[in-house]
Amino acid sequence: MKWLTEKEVAEAAAKSKRVAITCSKKHWEQNYTATTEEVEELAKRPIENEEDKGQPSAPPDGYLCALCERYGVSCDKCPLGPNMCCSEYHAAADAFEEWLGDKTEANFTDWQAKAKLMYERLCKL
Repeated sequence: MKWLTEKEVAEAAAKSKRVAITCSKKHWEQNYTATTEEVEELAKRPIENEEDKGQPSAPPDGYLCALCERYGVSCDKCPLGPNMCCSEYHAAADAFEEWLGDKTEANFTDWQAKAKLMYERLCKL
């Protein structure tokens, strides 16, 4: 899989709210369709932004979300806001962390199911 890059996300975020939503949908679609190998490959890619430079990448991270890039800490303006994203995001992020701690097939399947719910939430915008 060719994961979205930070540059692609930043460019989408700068264009418009609609383009940011479309990019975010693509990001979450990648999350729920990725194989374990593809997620492991993404984790090897270091983050490029100044705040987290050099840290390993993780699929639910905000730097890969065009809406997070567009609105930054102004979550009250984000269509998923107002409190550091929506419940679907938090469920997906928690499931990903669970999988990181215990890399079983069941935990990965749970992560993908929660990532798909996040994608579906974005599709409602």
